[in-house]
Parts: sequence; structure tokens; C-alpha cells
Amino acid sequence: NSSVPPSADGLKKKKTKSLRKPSDKKVGGQPGHDGTTLMQTAQPTEIVVHPLPSQCDHCHHQLPAD
Repeated sequence: NSSVPPSADGLKKKKTKSLRKPSDKKVGGQPGHDGTTLMQTAQPTEIVVHPLPSQCDHCHHQLPAD
């Protein structure tokens, strides 16, 4: 144990490095697997409107109505 508290270490703290060794495998998904993405639709079945608050919840400052 050190007699110096952790708060007194200042900016001299060492960054920890990972002990894991890099592998030879390529990054990404399985070979041959087609990825999928959700696409926008021209005719949505439902539109949800999320109204903005009139003031900030933190500082209670009025927000612009743009």
C-alpha cells in the first residue's frame, strides 16, 4: 500500500494496456452472411409526434419554438 492517496497522483497516472494478444482473424461478420438494414417506407402505417418541452428540464430556460 502506498502512503500517498490516489487523489494526489496528479497527471502521472499510467494508462493500463490490454493483456490480450491480437488475433489473425479479420474483423466483421461470418463469411457469406448478407447484412440487412431497415429501409424507409413511402407509406408509413403510423406517425408518432414527439412534442418538445417549452423549457429546459435542467436550467428551466425557455426553449425556442422553431
